[in-house]
Amino acid sequence: MRQRVQHHITQNGEITLRSFFVEQNNAILDKSREVTLENFRRGLLLINGILFVIIPTLSWFLVQRMLHPVRETFQKQKRFVSDASHELRTPLAIMGNEIEVTLQQERNPSYYIRTLNTMKEEVLRLSGLVKNLLVLARQRESARDMEMQDVEIADLISKVLASFASRFEEKGVKYKVEFPEENCIIKGNATMLEQLFANLIDNALKFSPANTTVTVSIKKEKKHVKISVKDEGPGIAKEYQKKIFDRFYRVDSSRTQTKGYGLGLPIVKTIVELHKGSITVRSVPGKGSIFSVSFLLAR
Repeated sequence: MRQRVQHHITQNGEITLRSFFVEQNNAILDKSREVTLENFRRGLLLINGILFVIIPTLSWFLVQRMLHPVRETFQKQKRFVSDASHELRTPLAIMGNEIEVTLQQERNPSYYIRTLNTMKEEVLRLSGLVKNLLVLARQRESARDMEMQDVEIADLISKVLASFASRFEEKGVKYKVEFPEENCIIKGNATMLEQLFANLIDNALKFSPANTTVTVSIKKEKKHVKISVKDEGPGIAKEYQKKIFDRFYRVDSSRTQTKGYGLGLPIVKTIVELHKGSITVRSVPGKGSIFSVSFLLAR
């Protein structure tokens, strides 16, 4: 009987002890859950707080980054319109002044002829400006739709140089061409490429003194063709070389003795970019300039 009682007590004690540990374990688990949930809640609050600060800042940064090229384009367009307006006003003002002075009193025929010649010169310059402005506008608009074809560079440059033959002779400047041993064919728009090389050759001729030579060289370099136009003119100082491709920019030096609107080289750069090429300039004041254009060969 005593053994049964002891066994019963022992059994009850084990059950009580087991229940105690179960309760303690459950309590610990509950407490652990509460701590975990509290930590999770605090973590969420912390993340939300950080995101509350980061997201507006990041959004502002991204918006500013997206708007930067828009603002830059707008400023360039605004400056372009302002410069174009100024350049258009100048020849018109000259013509208006000439007409006003001429009409103030009777003149002899030679005076009228001189006035008409002055006006003719300004009309031609004005016409050239308008033509170049239209070229710049149309190039960007027709970039996607421009017709691309195989163009043999040597043939194209020979054609362009032939159109300048009389001007070279008139100015007393010689020209020579260094042709490659094999054909150099690129994918491009022939009309635009003619404009490009005409502008480069015109630029070289414009600043070449009499009894000098303009050299055009065509070289195949692995998968590219490099075309260089070299003159023996006054050259361009280093600080101006990055600016000469800006619209309406003209170097304030001896090169400005020749009249121009500063659109020839920007047109060249635009055409080069449309053909995914590159353009560089090397120049030393007093020793001439070399403009080099590189294009990927079609084959």
